[in-house]
Amino acid sequence: MVTEDEAKTMWCPFVRHADVDIYTFNRGGGDNFLNEHPNNQGSVCNCIGSKCMAWRWNPESGGGYCGMGGAPMS
Repeated sequence: MVTEDEAKTMWCPFVRHADVDIYTFNRGGGDNFLNEHPNNQGSVCNCIGSKCMAWRWNPESGGGYCGMGGAPMS
């Protein structure tokens, strides 16, 4: 379980970043690729929290989790 702000600092394996000059990617050329890429917008491949259809809130904790990975174990 994480807060939504914490989730937004984490990499999402499902997001695709479109670059019209090259291709679409999520993680290419190593982690430094995203930092050095000229079109880098900061956290282009990070979780978007509750803006994602897979985001699940946990009413007991006030936090949430990515539903694509299933509910976290207690």
